Amino acid sequence: MNFSDIYKKGGAIIEANATAILTGVGVIGTVATAVLTGRATIKAVQVVDDLAIQDISAGPLEKPEIVKAVWPLYLPAVGVGTTTIAAIIFANRMSSRRAAALAAAYGLSEKAFGEYKEKAVQHLGLKKEEKLVAEIAQDKVNLHPQGQTFIFGDGEVLCYDAPTGRYFKCNVEKIRKAENTVNYEIIHQHAASLSSFYDEIGLPPTSYSDDVGWNMDNLIGLTMSSVLTDEGAPCLVIDFKVAPITGYGKLY
Repeated sequence: MNFSDIYKKGGAIIEANATAILTGVGVIGTVATAVLTGRATIKAVQVVDDLAIQDISAGPLEKPEIVKAVWPLYLPAVGVGTTTIAAIIFANRMSSRRAAALAAAYGLSEKAFGEYKEKAVQHLGLKKEEKLVAEIAQDKVNLHPQGQTFIFGDGEVLCYDAPTGRYFKCNVEKIRKAENTVNYEIIHQHAASLSSFYDEIGLPPTSYSDDVGWNMDNLIGLTMSSVLTDEGAPCLVIDFKVAPITGYGKLY
């Protein structure tokens, strides 16, 4: 590997980790600024005391004299502090740009997936499309064996939440009621998060469910597919016809 290859590879690594590097610089710079300021203050006190002793007959030192004597001592702290502020600002800007790019990519994938589902119904027909959805649901359950199960009451069946991969026990009536409640919230408040749906069925919210939801453009629409677990137990897979989106509250 020649110098040019090393330079390019190093540049790529730095670019990929620029936000983390700048954040680290900001953290170290904050500590360094505090330490340098403390040291400069100790030296400044000593300088002022020495000046006062040398010119005791002239009376108390004036502020301009004190500033003139001690300001060079604070230059290292000011320099490090300026660098720290710049690193924090650039890290924030880079994070914002990357978040915007990810949101745009997510929006494009959502649109493409919606168009794919529409075409699937047109070409396969509703019955075959429902069968396809059920097969996909079965694959999801097969790939995620039952672990922790949230249980909320008696007379309920095993369910699997496809978006977050969680098993829980509930009943169809409660799930449909949650769907209607969230749609009511969307209609009257213009938007609702996925966490609102989970609140209605008793599932704990997640960081993902807090960030995505629906608005007046698309109401929540559930799909429920009956499948079997590896143990042969019946399981109801819960998913959505319209996936919850980021930025759902922009029409709010």
